[in-house]
Amino acid sequence: MITYEISSIKPFRRVAMPISEGYVPLYYGYVDESGDSAPFSQQPLVLVAVLTQSPRQLELLMRRTSKKIGVKSRGGELKGSHVEETIVARTLEGMCRLSVSIFAVEVDKSVIVKPPRDTEDLYAWATANLIRTCLKKFPRLELHLDKRYSNPVRQIWFERWIRDKLVDMSGISLTLLQEDSMASKHLQAADFLAWAAGKQARGDDRFWNIVKEKVVSYEVIRRAQWR
Repeated sequence: MITYEISSIKPFRRVAMPISEGYVPLYYGYVDESGDSAPFSQQPLVLVAVLTQSPRQLELLMRRTSKKIGVKSRGGELKGSHVEETIVARTLEGMCRLSVSIFAVEVDKSVIVKPPRDTEDLYAWATANLIRTCLKKFPRLELHLDKRYSNPVRQIWFERWIRDKLVDMSGISLTLLQEDSMASKHLQAADFLAWAAGKQARGDDRFWNIVKEKVVSYEVIRRAQWR
């Protein structure tokens, strides 16, 4: 038996889940989003995960980007929307030279007729869908998400929501962490990817095409009835 770990509240709360015999490599994943969860807004909601067995390489790439544009390596946050497009493009090109796998989920809000009563369900549902797809390919994951909620009650709701959507999966090991992207160059790399995916969802695919060879899955969710 192994454990499913949730870590926004200490100590970890653990739920036992089975995994098949044999060695399963550990992958590290970083998730960020573009757009919003408002059901009738013009901004598509896109979530992107970048997975790797070598997170140090991803961190070094973002530190080099920080140095190029004069952002302090410690404490300075890189965001795709706040950096010159040429810098973003070069960083994405650098990401393609690393051993990474990219997954994305887009919620097409233009088809929504009945939104969920709690609009954050859109975000939680898309996140769970993204994680499920990642786990099918890499069943042993330490997944870091850009912390969306400052309220501990909301954090617990979010993690339980995800856990409940994955409970039918066997042979998986998932450690889930909600973190501040200010302190994580890895999450800042995910932000660059989410920015590129968001632009593609709005019709500009120049930047997403740079990393297309690393994209394992890009799913578009078109769901009219959410309740």
